[in-house]
Amino acid sequence: MSESIDQLSNPGQASYNLIEQSGNQLKIKDPAKLPSICIGCGSESDLVKVQDKLRYVNPIVMLWILLSPLALIIAYSVFRQDVNIEFERCRSCHNKKIIWSKISMILWLGFIGSIILRFQFDGVVGVFFGVIIFAFFLFALFASAMKDPGISVKTYSEPYFYLKGLKNSVASKIING
Repeated sequence: MSESIDQLSNPGQASYNLIEQSGNQLKIKDPAKLPSICIGCGSESDLVKVQDKLRYVNPIVMLWILLSPLALIIAYSVFRQDVNIEFERCRSCHNKKIIWSKISMILWLGFIGSIILRFQFDGVVGVFFGVIIFAFFLFALFASAMKDPGISVKTYSEPYFYLKGLKNSVASKIING
């Protein structure tokens, strides 16, 4: 059973679709706006508005890699579904995301730079860069996970996107208002 949670539209601004509850999941249509609470911690004060685009690709599309990487890229582009969503974060969670995004970018650049330098050196220095490549890779994955927006699309069933990644306390605040 689906029940409507919020109808958000304001004259002069973009019209947003309903956010509905389906079991314990939230389902949205494009474009969507979540209620004014932080999606990271559930706080209701000192909020920063964020507009984002979430993407969903059916996992079966990844099988195109068996044909070739180019086929995967084309299939990803063709079968991708996007949803524009507006939500809010408290200043603390927003600053944390910004910091982890910068750290992640630096670490991924270090990873790529280490790969390039690894091919320039042989012997002990080459082995050193091999270890550095591995370290940059692990730390970059960790930083990428830390900057995650906390919300993503679990599945798509036209015209609805089903969200995942919200903490139970935040999801209950969105559902219960």
